[in-house]
Amino acid sequence: ARVVAAVRELKKSLMRHLFTYGPVPADQTDQMPLQDTEIGPIPAHWRVVRLGEVFEIMQGKSLSAKRNQGLRPRPFLRTSNVYWGYLDLSKLDVMDFTEDEEKKFSLRYGDLLVCEGGDVGRTAMWEEQMQQVYFQNHLHRLRAKDDSVSPAFVMYWMQTAFTLLNLYSGTSNKTTIPNLSQGRLAVFPIPLPPLAEQQQIARILQAVDEKIRAEEARQAALEGLFRSLLHQLMTAKIRLPREFVRAKDFSPLHSAESPHSAEPSHSADPPHGPESPHSAEPSHSPESPHSAEPSHSPESPHGAEPSHSPEFPHGAEPSHRADPPHSPEPPYGPESPHSAEPSHSPEPSRSTEPSRSTEPSRSAEPSRSAEPSHSADPPHSPEPTQG
Repeated sequence: ARVVAAVRELKKSLMRHLFTYGPVPADQTDQMPLQDTEIGPIPAHWRVVRLGEVFEIMQGKSLSAKRNQGLRPRPFLRTSNVYWGYLDLSKLDVMDFTEDEEKKFSLRYGDLLVCEGGDVGRTAMWEEQMQQVYFQNHLHRLRAKDDSVSPAFVMYWMQTAFTLLNLYSGTSNKTTIPNLSQGRLAVFPIPLPPLAEQQQIARILQAVDEKIRAEEARQAALEGLFRSLLHQLMTAKIRLPREFVRAKDFSPLHSAESPHSAEPSHSADPPHGPESPHSAEPSHSPESPHSAEPSHSPESPHGAEPSHSPEFPHGAEPSHRADPPHSPEPPYGPESPHSAEPSHSPEPSRSTEPSRSTEPSRSAEPSRSAEPSHSADPPHSPEPTQG
């Protein structure tokens, strides 16, 4: 839309320049001699003529329901088909034309069509887009009398005079035209430069019009494509490729909705409840994925802790290290009086366990320590060390 608007503004500037100085560069306008005329300043070598001097003017056929009987239906143009500089032929009405009327109201290449009502003065050129097309009475047909005038040049002059210079309508001009009759149109003054300059000016403005139409078509195509894709996406007919969807754009939503989005804590000191907030003993709950390994003895649910616990650097518990063949502990049985005491432990009693643990002393429960947690591993001890 911005490109189209910019090109339209460029066209307005070009029309003002071309119909004031002619087809000369902007840096050479001071070298172009001008003359003052009734249509404003124009180059000194241009002439001012009446429109009826160089064109034959004719209004089209009047509409009549009585004469529209479907005997010879032919398409015809009306004011709704005529725009500044182009014709819209997407919708044409039909009515009967006799054989003589077809000859009288026919159209040739280069004929100008000027609106008599509606947007008064709106002008477009017929370029034989279709065959056997005629026009009705709210349009004037301007046909050049000779080759001294370029219809395209006059078409652009009409647009400049009506839309920019306000020469033929409005309060600032000599004439106010509620309806543009054939007589009034015939006396319109127009500039008439040499034919070569007429054609050059027309080519410049036609190139700008082509650029505008191309940009409008491109914009319409993109809008249509967007609407089509949006409809297919909303109706789930197509899906966006995976690479078009960035997961980081949706991470806040996922973290807020997913119950598994937060990682479990890897802390070595998980909480043990309100009665032991700072207990060094890891939790024995089966729900904790990072808790210490529980005792292997079914008789001692609070069995000895592994030696790798950070709270017991000199632990009195049996070793659970990865090198059991070097462990000096013997296989203890329930008949051994010293079975609860590993050979390397300097203090067999658990009453000396560090005060950080709020768990009652295990020395009062000899039955829990009668069988160590690694009793299931006797093959790794070479021989007993008991005397």
